Amino acid sequence: MDKVVDVLIVTYNSSRTLKKCLQCIKNAVPYNRIIVGDGGSNDRTIEIAKHEGAEVYSFPRKDNLIGRIRYKLAEKAEKDWMLYVDSDVYLYQNFWTIMRCLIRPNVGMAFAVQDSPARTLNTYLTSRKLGFITFGNTIVPRHLMLVCKEMLNLNGGEDVFFAKFVKKRGYEVICLNEHLSFHDKSEEDLDRKFSRWARELGEEKLLMKFILLELSNIRNMACMTIKDGTISDTSILLRRSWKMLSSFIEGLKAP
Repeated sequence: MDKVVDVLIVTYNSSRTLKKCLQCIKNAVPYNRIIVGDGGSNDRTIEIAKHEGAEVYSFPRKDNLIGRIRYKLAEKAEKDWMLYVDSDVYLYQNFWTIMRCLIRPNVGMAFAVQDSPARTLNTYLTSRKLGFITFGNTIVPRHLMLVCKEMLNLNGGEDVFFAKFVKKRGYEVICLNEHLSFHDKSEEDLDRKFSRWARELGEEKLLMKFILLELSNIRNMACMTIKDGTISDTSILLRRSWKMLSSFIEGLKAP
């Protein structure tokens, strides 16, 4: 089986992390092409991507939906298997040695847990028991992405949506419980993400959906506390949940 992949990266003002992201890919992965889909950056993102040898396609304004960009990049890919890497993720040297074993006909999505500077939050998010799903370092068969046309209208939660999509079609979703990459996202980045999500969607009815998601997170934190006795960690996670909710509400208020 051909185990060379096309690497797909979504960017938006990613100049702080993109160079290292691309260099790690080139050192760790036997890629065919590195294809960047940019959502309208106004920093040095595109310059860095081209300098590092990536192909760059622009998706400004209404096309700047993360699900849409992921789908459109899949259209431009050539290989049967694709590797999605987030622009603030650095693959470790042993990433491909381990992940390539997951390229199998019955697999629809495969990824590994990640190290992160927000260690407590990462401990929660990467717990297999609590259902960690990501496109941050993820192998996907191209044909499955191309039949998931709902991705064209998604600007958040596209990773979870795609995981459910492939499971319904009888494929496996594999979260490998090995730390094979570093996710260079600060807590401030998370706040901006939730604020932008609310601002772009702009529908107050989504607030209730978000609150229900947060309640689910709190339930999961309680489960983790009971299981591991991590009371101090849980207090930090509760504060983070409140910060993300506050950022979401501020985004809804924005014009």
